[in-house]
Amino acid sequence: MEVAARRDEPTPNAEVRTGDASAEPSFVDSAADASQRLRSPLRASARRERAISIVGSVASGLVVAFAIPPCPTPWIALVAYAPLVFLAITAPTVRSAARRGLLAGAVATGLAFRFLLPPMQSAGGLGLASALAAYGALTLWHALPFAVGAATGAFVERRRGSGALCAAVVWTALERVWPVPIPWCFGASLEGMRPLLMSASIAGPLGPTALALIAAAGVVDAARWAYAWRRGRGLGNAALGRAAIVASLLLLAAWIVGTQRIVDVARAADAAPRLDIGVVQPGASPSEASLSEMLDAADELAARGAALVVFSEGAFPGVLPDADALPLVDAAFADTAGQTSLWVGAITRDRQGRLRNAAFLIGRGGDASGRYDKRALLPFAERLPLEAELPWLRDLSPRSGRFIEGAPRAQLSARGARLVPTICYEDLSPSRAGGLDGSTPGVLVNATNDSWFDGSEAPRTHAAMARLRAIEAGRALVRATNDGATVVFGPDGTTLAAIPIGTRGAIVVATPILSAPTPFSRWGATPAWCALVALGSFAWARSRGPRGTRPPRRANPDRRRAPDGRRAKTAVSAPRSSGLS
Repeated sequence: MEVAARRDEPTPNAEVRTGDASAEPSFVDSAADASQRLRSPLRASARRERAISIVGSVASGLVVAFAIPPCPTPWIALVAYAPLVFLAITAPTVRSAARRGLLAGAVATGLAFRFLLPPMQSAGGLGLASALAAYGALTLWHALPFAVGAATGAFVERRRGSGALCAAVVWTALERVWPVPIPWCFGASLEGMRPLLMSASIAGPLGPTALALIAAAGVVDAARWAYAWRRGRGLGNAALGRAAIVASLLLLAAWIVGTQRIVDVARAADAAPRLDIGVVQPGASPSEASLSEMLDAADELAARGAALVVFSEGAFPGVLPDADALPLVDAAFADTAGQTSLWVGAITRDRQGRLRNAAFLIGRGGDASGRYDKRALLPFAERLPLEAELPWLRDLSPRSGRFIEGAPRAQLSARGARLVPTICYEDLSPSRAGGLDGSTPGVLVNATNDSWFDGSEAPRTHAAMARLRAIEAGRALVRATNDGATVVFGPDGTTLAAIPIGTRGAIVVATPILSAPTPFSRWGATPAWCALVALGSFAWARSRGPRGTRPPRRANPDRRRAPDGRRAKTAVSAPRSSGLS
């Protein structure tokens, strides 16, 4: 009885719990506490990975933007994509790789094309908010190929393929096929390495871009192979270096072939006839230029022996009636320049009020007169994108131009040399700067007005990308601008003469008139596309590997097998990370 009584007595320092069943400790409470203790470090780890991913993507985009010309460090173009390639193939999921690529692409293109924002406001009449929205949409559209390439690299990497090499191939292909308002070529960043840039004479713009991106992929795989070897994994991981080997062989071959191409073109230029071409840079916008200054410049260059004088885009003051434009320009220069032919840019308006951006050849000394009308119109400045589908956009951008595309016209020539004309950013596209077939002697002529982008790097970037047209065609390129960059490129892309940006000046250049076709002008980009597809197939075929070598799927910690064989959720699961990781 005494023992029973003691059991009924409360123990010292013990609390008496009555009436509240929830106060009793339970297994559910213990599991919840354990789950919370596990989730806290997992959440911290996910936030840390997300932060590292965002910072890495932004840094990758900055490196790519820095490599776009003009770049003070030429070799940076060969490794500019390497950080992005590494981020793509090491992403935990394909979707995460796509997000990383999208962010890096937005940073790269947003910084590279930032000079487009002021013209949207000044030429298009957009307000600041509308201009930022339009520029943001343009940036996002340009960034989507970055996401697609990164996702492809991550997808192939998970199947024992060369994800780095596949990403480089996809990015190269998308640069040419992705529809963008303003075409661009990352390969122009190799302007400081002429032998590699000469690949454009064989493969067009695909060549330099492919070399730059494949080099970046090779750097990444070589670094991974070296790291694995130092960790004591031996040469069994040499497969990581296959992209590095391919990149090294391609770069070496391109350098050798490019060097030989430079020698061959230099010999042909020395033996070719020359045409003395004068180029005028008035150092002012078309609205500020005067006809008297143009007449004086034409007389000066004619006295210096120029057979052809080239003026910039829209150089002739005012707007001319379209039907009588050529006779009016001819009459204005009737008593000027003697037997020197003139290339004059002007704006015309037809009876319906539609504008055309034209260039007129005033033939002298046996040269026939003619005209060329611009066919690729600059968005916002000369046309309003999607105006036909969305007419209300005109209310947002009232000052956007109402120009119309020109029609093909008769071929133009000066002193027996075929003139291949382009206006403004038409020299960014190989198809616009083409037109020389067989052994036709000729020269590329471009009239540009880059005064929209005063104070930015746009004129230098534009000139660097236009340089590729001279290399592709194997012909000299004469660029006349209002205030820069006025330059004459040789058939091998060398700068024969230039006028400093933002200054007034005039030069006469003995321009070589070559007639031999390049491989690109003869066969086009078909061989380059075949080589690119073969390279992508090699990387993809390696992803299959021997039977049984595919890596097993990574186990999902959130799901386990129940005793009956069905999948069941565990009590404790890792939180899903959102955003970039």
